Amino acid sequence: MEPNDRQSAPSAEEVLESYERYVRDLDDFCAKLREKYWEALNCRPGCVTCCSRELTVFPIEAARIRRHISGFGAVRREQLRARLAESNASVEAAPCPLLYRGRCLVYPARPLLCRTEGYVLAHRDPDTHGWRVTACPKNFEKLDLASEIPAPDLINLESLNQSLAVLNHAYVKASGWRGEERVRLSEVGSP
Repeated sequence: MEPNDRQSAPSAEEVLESYERYVRDLDDFCAKLREKYWEALNCRPGCVTCCSRELTVFPIEAARIRRHISGFGAVRREQLRARLAESNASVEAAPCPLLYRGRCLVYPARPLLCRTEGYVLAHRDPDTHGWRVTACPKNFEKLDLASEIPAPDLINLESLNQSLAVLNHAYVKASGWRGEERVRLSEVGSP
């Protein structure tokens, strides 16, 4: 292969497109779970149990949220920036700054963690090094998660986080990101 024939590294935009595909695949999987377990899922619009704290996200997730915010009208964008600045100045533990009147202001662009809340999650237990299966206590109340939810219906957090980390690394490299490794949600309104 000649040097000029080498594939160039993906652009930040191409990595964001890969992330978008990954999100769509996750959303499709979650839609199938919602259909299959609709009786066991008590999460509904207006439920904010999982929105009780501010999160940090990877730069690629912050970029997607910023892109979504850029589609807001000027007045709405400024209102959101003011709300985020107020939240950023607060020293008290507060709910997610993107939560307003029981609704997520950036729901279509919400981070992966928010997309998986409420479903049955599998992750490594740091104490036993075995697998731990958890879900929001409001969901799956009548099911034994470990024995009644088949493995294909679990969201594997180890795999999800590994894929997210790979995409984020490629985005950071392609975009020339110079910020922190994680971005507070109250900071996503600033460029």
